[in-house]
Amino acid sequence: MPTRRAARKLAKMAVAPVHPAPPPGEPSIWRALARAVAAEDRLYLWALTTLIVLAAAIRLYDIDRPMNYDETYTYLTYASRPLAEALSNYSQPNNHLWHTALVHLSTALFGNAPWAIRLPAFLAGVVLAPATYLAARMLAVGRGALIAAALVAENRKSSLGR
Repeated sequence: MPTRRAARKLAKMAVAPVHPAPPPGEPSIWRALARAVAAEDRLYLWALTTLIVLAAAIRLYDIDRPMNYDETYTYLTYASRPLAEALSNYSQPNNHLWHTALVHLSTALFGNAPWAIRLPAFLAGVVLAPATYLAARMLAVGRGALIAAALVAENRKSSLGR
């Protein structure tokens, strides 16, 4: 039967992050992130790179298909309007303000083609796989983090422009 001290030590170890936060004097989180990635096993980095390419390929497959109702409604009602009007109109919960601002910018730069409307969601969906890996890696060992990133990478719905 473990003592209370041993039980507390085990509990602290269970919730301690694998890569602790940078010390207060650290100039940048990016430097800490670079050190954490450099310390990662090459096999995990190759697997993560493969998942990022897979996430991009899955989302790229759907990027130019015909628009569905939600995407069309969101674009016509919010993102195609002047930005101040689009961001101040929250008449429906379908107006995700950050997404609306990014779609507004994307369509201002590239036109209103379906791929331009979906571009912010596409980029966010691709970045979500490594972000999930890094977040899960702070909490779990590499294999668990890869499984979490794989589950996020295969989600096709995150490429919709809504």
